Amino acid sequence: MKNTRRILLLAVIILFTTMAKAQDINGAWKGVLAVQGMEMELIYHLSTETGELTATMDVPLQGATGIPMEGATFMDNTLTITMAAMQMKYVAKLNGEKFEGTYTQAGQEMPLVLERTVITI
Repeated sequence: MKNTRRILLLAVIILFTTMAKAQDINGAWKGVLAVQGMEMELIYHLSTETGELTATMDVPLQGATGIPMEGATFMDNTLTITMAAMQMKYVAKLNGEKFEGTYTQAGQEMPLVLERTVITI
């Protein structure tokens, strides 16, 4: 009986430790791309409300908001966002409170760091 309790206690501790380590990436993430001598702000909105990660993108300079991304995954601390119609892919590692990675569009690669932001209207 004591061994059963110990095993159950150990299982509960492992479960809570795993849950505590899980990163909550939901919300808005903002970064700036250097494109042909100018800076372009990108904002990604990440959500797991449906049980799967979804993403939309805003490009304020172009007046574009809520562009739905085709694919979004977060596995092994790596975020991948894709949109085939735009020939766009963003792959980044979560490093503390920042995503540090590479934004690729139409074969052109650019570094992009995303940081949490709060969107106010």
